[in-house]
Amino acid sequence: MGSVTAFRSSDSDSAGVPPVRAALDSFAHQLRNTRQQSGHYTSEHTVRSYRSTWRVLVPEETTPVSELDGVELATRFRRQWGRSSPTTWNAKRAAVRAFTVFACQRGWLDEDLAAGLCRQPQPDSTDRARGRYDLDRLLRDKRHPLRERTLWRLLYATFARADEILALNVEDLDLRNRHAWITRKGGDRDRVAWDSTTARLLSRLIGQRSHGPVFLTHRSAKGAGRGEVDAADLDPETGRGRLSYNAALKLFKEATGGWTFHDLRHSRLTHAAEDGVPTTVLRAKSGHRDLRSLSRYAKPSVEDAQRQVDQAREHRNGKTR
Repeated sequence: MGSVTAFRSSDSDSAGVPPVRAALDSFAHQLRNTRQQSGHYTSEHTVRSYRSTWRVLVPEETTPVSELDGVELATRFRRQWGRSSPTTWNAKRAAVRAFTVFACQRGWLDEDLAAGLCRQPQPDSTDRARGRYDLDRLLRDKRHPLRERTLWRLLYATFARADEILALNVEDLDLRNRHAWITRKGGDRDRVAWDSTTARLLSRLIGQRSHGPVFLTHRSAKGAGRGEVDAADLDPETGRGRLSYNAALKLFKEATGGWTFHDLRHSRLTHAAEDGVPTTVLRAKSGHRDLRSLSRYAKPSVEDAQRQVDQAREHRNGKTR
């Protein structure tokens, strides 16, 4: 990791150092409105994840940014995520790193708050596709609540990322034609479609609602009465809030024994590739810009490879009779 002085700007803010909360608001605004080197805008899920990370690390958001201490922050970080997976550790570290760069560019910090937090190596994730039988059993299991079954089926049917689907509002849906407009990672608008079974679940879940988030919490949103929740994330009739990514993922992991939403997306793309769906169609369905990043999903699953071997053997045996 390079020296933090490389991040500092010659035209740093001389009007004073803001408190953490104001600095994070400014940071979030920049993330939402500035294209990254890849040409994409930062996803709303990432922005929220960065904010939630900092709320854990610095609950006293009135603290001036310049008073943040790297050693103390690293201690809190390890206490909170020291036993987490490498993926979680690295994602939380990225939140610290990104804000550090932002604050140093403005002259609010003169130390790298992520200096003591090394990136952890992540295991190879090329084979994350789940078996078709296990997935079918999960998606058909009526013991799971309607909200969860609808979300999981919609994710599998659309090939979409979980944060893209959780951001849907009722008014985004065209139930008659079974499609909706979503905001992709990077800010592009795109249309996703689903099957008739998913359509029936969606209709049951939404009922007579015409506005507000598709996927809602079971209770009124905490802080909604004090104006602490964006109106766009509330059901106008009941005051219930939008289901968060973390809450939805927790329920999914509990139901599956540890699967992630990316496993679900990976599985759908792999199964479609096994069924002969062209790469151009997979790209359109998944929202991938780079065909190279899509190629990892074209690898046959273990069960599909065995099925092809069995079919070849049966074909050979049939010829020798």
